Amino acid sequence: MATLSRKHFIELATMIGETSTYDQLTYQIKSFCKRHNRAFQESKFDDKIRKVKKQVSDNNNPYLHGFNGD
Repeated sequence: MATLSRKHFIELATMIGETSTYDQLTYQIKSFCKRHNRAFQESKFDDKIRKVKKQVSDNNNPYLHGFNGD
């Protein structure tokens, strides 16, 4: 099982520190994943991001859950 080393954490922290927009950060994270995992599938990653964003959006929509947060 692959683990993240100190080098990886530094690389991720640098990406986050140097990135100013969500789109840039997403691109940087996908590039990181591709460099460190030949089997990384960008389309699956993008699909998961969309799915999570929709879930978060739905959870924050009072019309989908009733006005009392039910």
